[in-house]
Amino acid sequence: MVLDGMRNEAYERAITRAIEIKRGLGAKKVNVLDIGAGSGILSLMADRAGADRVIGAEIGQHMCDVAAEAVVMNGYGAKCLMINEDVRRIDAAAKPDGTPPDLEQKANVCVFEVPMAATVYCQPIQMRTERVLGFDMAQANQWRWRPESQWKALGCVTEVFAFDFHEAEANMQAAEVALHMTAHTGGTCNAVAFWFTLQLDEETELHTSPYTDKNWKT
Repeated sequence: MVLDGMRNEAYERAITRAIEIKRGLGAKKVNVLDIGAGSGILSLMADRAGADRVIGAEIGQHMCDVAAEAVVMNGYGAKCLMINEDVRRIDAAAKPDGTPPDLEQKANVCVFEVPMAATVYCQPIQMRTERVLGFDMAQANQWRWRPESQWKALGCVTEVFAFDFHEAEANMQAAEVALHMTAHTGGTCNAVAFWFTLQLDEETELHTSPYTDKNWKT
């Protein structure tokens, strides 16, 4: 994902916009908490966008080391700190035993890879190989899930689910959708393709649609 240009650009736009909104609301300082910082790329984006302080919390020791080195090597060591902690265990208050707090002050912007909304789509497709240069290669169809497989749309794109992640309680409930798809092209339907659109904020989206040239490959 770190090499996915479309994803990176979308997240940077959303992070920059969030920091600008916070300042527009009168925040004297913008303190960012990067939850599950991983490689540290989102922390670096927040720093470059003008955050006053960025704390990246990463539970994996090796990834935390990578992120810490990336922060220093890119010149953001003075404003960005990586801590090897589970974000659920960090605090902005001193511990009962007198241990200093993990955060110097509370964050007023949180960064993590959860969008505000998402929509899942599906489409019946054919993923088969018949003849290649005159040879019968149909036996290869048992491995039709390889990325290089050729596919053909047989029906219309159908919306499956739509999630508003602010509705946490509703999203925890089991849900079932009955779909009726009609073929518009002849062929053998042996797969259903699924993809999604993520709404990062009111203006920024990420797509995994096979119809988008630049998409977030999952």
